Amino acid sequence: MNKQKFPFFIDTHAHLADESFAKDLEGIIRRAREAGVQNIVVVAETASQWARASEIRRLYPPMHLVLGIHPHEADRYGSDVLLDRLKTLMNDAAALYKPAGIGETGLDYYKRLSDPLNQRKLFLTHINKAHELSLPIVIHCRQAYADSYPYPRRQ
Repeated sequence: MNKQKFPFFIDTHAHLADESFAKDLEGIIRRAREAGVQNIVVVAETASQWARASEIRRLYPPMHLVLGIHPHEADRYGSDVLLDRLKTLMNDAAALYKPAGIGETGLDYYKRLSDPLNQRKLFLTHINKAHELSLPIVIHCRQAYADSYPYPRRQ
């Protein structure tokens, strides 16, 4: 029988694949475990972070992986051609990295680092992919509640 210390914690949203954590990643994870964190959901918010997040999951189990594109990056994927390319990338990543969810995606009208129309297109792409892969979705919403929920209908 597995004897676990209670209470224990699950960090449901950690951006450990971000470059800013690279120098002390082992220490960060060790301190989290010492504090009772037994599982971490690693959220990779750019395509360039997906492989790194998968490697972190492999090196420091147990962890779960969530793959997506943050709404701040939406202008980089706003055209239909790029969105089609992203769908292919997400299919490949789902097969290769076996994520537990899709995201972080959504809408951010507070900072407006990407055009709202491009954010909505990207959000809908993620929603459709989550449905297709039968995976939950991690939603980022900041000052965009009316457009985020109910989230755009799947197409």
